[in-house]
Amino acid sequence: MLNKKYKAERYQFKDWTISELKREIERLQKMFEDPKTKQTPPVWSQYKKNVPERAWKLKRMKEELIIANYGSRNQVTKWTEVKVLETYKRLEEGR
Repeated sequence: MLNKKYKAERYQFKDWTISELKREIERLQKMFEDPKTKQTPPVWSQYKKNVPERAWKLKRMKEELIIANYGSRNQVTKWTEVKVLETYKRLEEGR
C-alpha cells in the first residue's frame, strides 16, 4: 500500500475491513503489472461506514451515565457494552 500511485493518507483506510484492504492490494498489483492501466484511486464513497443505530444508542447512554456521575468520561468510554447496559438499567431504576 505504500507504493500506491494515487494520493491517499493512512487515515482514509482506517475503517476498511481486511477483505477490502486485500481487494485494494490486488487492484494495485494489477495496475503495477499492466502499464497501460490508468492509475486510479478507489471509489471512496463505497467505503464510508454508516454508524448503526445501536452505536448511537450506546453513545447516548454513556453520555447520560457521565452526566449522572457514574464515572469519569475516561472510565465510562472504556466500559464494555454489557457494563454500560447494566449500569444504565440501574440508572433507569433509580429515576
